[in-house]
Amino acid sequence: MNPRDFLREPEYPIALLTTYSFDPYFFERLVLPDLWAGGSNSVLVLVDERELRRALSSHLGKLRHLGRRYLLQPVKWRGAFHPKIFLRLGDEGGLAWVGSNNLTRGGWGGNSELCLVN
Repeated sequence: MNPRDFLREPEYPIALLTTYSFDPYFFERLVLPDLWAGGSNSVLVLVDERELRRALSSHLGKLRHLGRRYLLQPVKWRGAFHPKIFLRLGDEGGLAWVGSNNLTRGGWGGNSELCLVN
């Protein structure tokens, strides 16, 4: 299963995603619409604090859905906050994607990435 198919799986209204690197423009243009297509209307993204600060500094004022359709939470961690886990949760259970994919263009197609979906 590719990451876009994972996000489009129906019946999972809650999404929790963790990442080290984050591209907010890519997220709003590709990832978020795929989550909506899968019925996710509660979306929380946990991002390494330093990486999030860097990512947002170049996108302030350009993000249309931040705080309205999804939330970002910086994570301060000794060293780096580095997990890449995508959880989709619903009334009947959930789906988990554990891999090496960051929420960036490279992590979703430009790089060679590994994952386990269950």
